[in-house]
Amino acid sequence: AGAERARVERALAGLERARDGADADAVRAAVRELEAASEGFVERRMNRSIRQALRGRRPEEFREGSES
Repeated sequence: AGAERARVERALAGLERARDGADADAVRAAVRELEAASEGFVERRMNRSIRQALRGRRPEEFREGSES
């Protein structure tokens, strides 16, 4: 997790530097780098949120046509 955080922080710093410049392509590239660096974190966060939202629910509740 420490290496992942360091990569995200480096990518964020790169985006901040690019933002201060005048090169729109550099900003877009920096945004893509930040997205790639944070992908694992975002995935884990979303999965945790989904698990919390589904906790205590039954699979039958999610079948098409079922009444809530």
